[in-house]
Amino acid sequence: MDLQNPDGGFPCKGKRGNPSCLNDTCFWIGKLIKDNGKEAKESLHKACEWVFSIQSEEGAFVEPEELASVPNLPPWVRPGKPTPNMPQLVAYLLQAGCQDREEMKRAMAHLLRYWQNPDGSFKEKYLVWCLVEVLKRSGLPENSKQVQEAMKATARYFRGPGRNNPPALVWCLGSLRLAGIGKDHALVKEIFSQLRAVRNNDGGWSNEDIKGKIQRQTDPLFTKAVLDTLRAYELD
Repeated sequence: MDLQNPDGGFPCKGKRGNPSCLNDTCFWIGKLIKDNGKEAKESLHKACEWVFSIQSEEGAFVEPEELASVPNLPPWVRPGKPTPNMPQLVAYLLQAGCQDREEMKRAMAHLLRYWQNPDGSFKEKYLVWCLVEVLKRSGLPENSKQVQEAMKATARYFRGPGRNNPPALVWCLGSLRLAGIGKDHALVKEIFSQLRAVRNNDGGWSNEDIKGKIQRQTDPLFTKAVLDTLRAYELD
């Protein structure tokens, strides 16, 4: 990949010359997983190795300090801090076949320490739905307590702050499908119903801007991505 930095990561904001960024590298790992070409596989391996190289002792994946030199950083890119995308990043690393790595065991332990409450429930936060996929890919069955608690937290999140967020809703559906949760599951039906409820009058959906604010107008490219996700789940 021409855009990939020599260290294996991908540049912040997709701009050549910028330091590697976990947020952008996570995005590209998701893309590369779907490509079976030799070049893509080599690029994916280098990207995963870069992610592991910046893991903290506690197991978190931390954005590099040098990102502070990049102007107008998105609010979710925080130099020197663990990436908020960690649930999705861990899911991608599992998809990439890294489950047996020692770094992954530390990452999983860190993820559960951060997301799981003392009573075994999970925090109702953005990206909680990725934990369903992470737990399933780690070998836990759908009826296990942890997977069930992650699904309950996902449902609660989308009954609250995530209810009117089309990108989060479609992201959740895609993650649940990859986790092997059937389209007839109550959680899938509920998320699908909420996604239909936020469809615009013209039949499309609104995306978010660079600051994470949902726009009013329909976004054609995002709408295509939504429809592709629904077709993949046989929900259209």
